[in-house]
Amino acid sequence: MILLLLGLATELLYLALYLIPDYHSRLFPFLGLFSIQFALYFVAVAFLLKRAPQEKFFIPILVLSVLFHLTLLPSHPIFEDDIYRYIWDGKMLLNGINPYQYPPGSQELLALRDTTIWPFINFKHISTIYPPFSQVLFAFAYWCVPDSVIAMKTLIVGFNFLLIYLISLLLKHLGMNRNMVLLYAWNPLVLKETANSGHMDPFAACLLFASILMLIRHRHLMAVFFYALAILSKLYPLLLLPFYFKRVGIKGVLFLFGVLALFYGPFFIGIDLHELFYGLKTYAKYWVFNPGLYFLTHSVFSLFAENPTMWTKVLHGVILSGIVVILAKRDDGGTRSLLHSSFFLFGTMIILSPVANTWYLLCIIPFLCIFPSLPWLLFSFLALAGYSFFFEHRDIPWIRWMEYAIFYIALITANFRSKGFPMASDYAKVFSKDFFRFFSKVITKKADNPE
Repeated sequence: MILLLLGLATELLYLALYLIPDYHSRLFPFLGLFSIQFALYFVAVAFLLKRAPQEKFFIPILVLSVLFHLTLLPSHPIFEDDIYRYIWDGKMLLNGINPYQYPPGSQELLALRDTTIWPFINFKHISTIYPPFSQVLFAFAYWCVPDSVIAMKTLIVGFNFLLIYLISLLLKHLGMNRNMVLLYAWNPLVLKETANSGHMDPFAACLLFASILMLIRHRHLMAVFFYALAILSKLYPLLLLPFYFKRVGIKGVLFLFGVLALFYGPFFIGIDLHELFYGLKTYAKYWVFNPGLYFLTHSVFSLFAENPTMWTKVLHGVILSGIVVILAKRDDGGTRSLLHSSFFLFGTMIILSPVANTWYLLCIIPFLCIFPSLPWLLFSFLALAGYSFFFEHRDIPWIRWMEYAIFYIALITANFRSKGFPMASDYAKVFSKDFFRFFSKVITKKADNPE
């Protein structure tokens, strides 16, 4: 009864979003509504965690999640415009044009410009950054209904529904409470970034979870195929390559590279490697938005380094690579080990990244159903502070400091509390230990082998 009431109250708040006609000039009503959404969400999560598992809640959780998605589906994207790029890329592919070759603003594409999609595309001077399988899905949505935001969002929401189903299957396999799927299915940030804004992140997350389920069933060829499609949707699953190598061997990895080559191959026709990855290289070189630890590291290097941006990215890349090595060595080849390492690495990636867009958290929130963590649940709410950029169309440092200070304090506190709030995750504990152990090893080696 309590979950039902919380769900109905949540639905009323999603309907209330339609009463705000211009979000760009009314940032605070938007943030106020979503703050209340998160308050209801946290109450629902606490309710589940404090009660013994009851199967009767599972279907209502799914039905209400579907209702939330369908309510937001027709809504105009709030503070977002990436979906117009998806539609444009799909249009290019169906017109036989390589989206990696020509940016939307190029003169060669003048004849294809329209008044419904093209004017709203961001960064028209940069070619696409999205990998090949995402391009295929964009083209499919465009083929179904040309120039349609609703069609593209429907495809994305469809993948999100499938992801929710796969999470529930995984929870059942692990002998866990299937109701924990609520942590993803009801998360207001997830709903905002998929059903409203139409971000394509569910593609990669869904395919990765499908791959993990195939590994559980010892169908390694299908596991590698879905893993390849996950990488071809968004590149971050590449971090798990050493863990897949341990499970599928050299033949599986060769098959993986074969699938990657099969999808990338056609896009090489008529262009060179520089053109194919120009958009991605531009993003990696110049993009900075809502950074946390990256900002602090960059500030330190700015005191003495000639190129602080380069040194910050090098240092963070080394840290992330070192953690991959540490976790790969500890990996026991089991399902929980792979899931925990995925959660660990994707969280570390977000912490170290120069770009922390709100929708990037969609790579880690599915894992909260398995590793419920108060710091990361809290961060999924705090990440909304990133939208403060639209208040004055510039970064507001004190808001970003508050966002990350609360998150890091929660992360550190969870590490030192063996008892207390039930959402304090083992992830936070292991992360802190591994993080400092990694540096202690490096320091020890330097002390033992002085130059």
